[in-house]
Amino acid sequence: MWSCAVLLAELFKKVERGDKACENLIDTLVFSGTQCFPLSPNKNKTLEPDGFSTTDGHILESIFDMIGTPSEVDLSFVTDESALAFIKEFKPRKAVDLKTKFPHISDKGLNLLKMML
Repeated sequence: MWSCAVLLAELFKKVERGDKACENLIDTLVFSGTQCFPLSPNKNKTLEPDGFSTTDGHILESIFDMIGTPSEVDLSFVTDESALAFIKEFKPRKAVDLKTKFPHISDKGLNLLKMML
């Protein structure tokens, strides 16, 4: 479901940007980042004092910028202690109003995206 939501968000972004959508692909991605713990290698080989790599440039930054950081209820479903500790490293933030990100998309389209994310 998540991957379909990412594709839908990318289509919505293309509608918003119109002809400029492909000028610089990386800058136009809704969810972008240079790493994804634990799947991406830590190229710098540097760790924070807690043993994790930095959250700067992590794809979760762009995800949390849109949907907000997980609530305690959301986190109760995370069973891997390392993943749970890493998620808690991110600065807490609230979800954005999708209408501000995609003002030309219908309420039904935005509702579908919100449910899928």
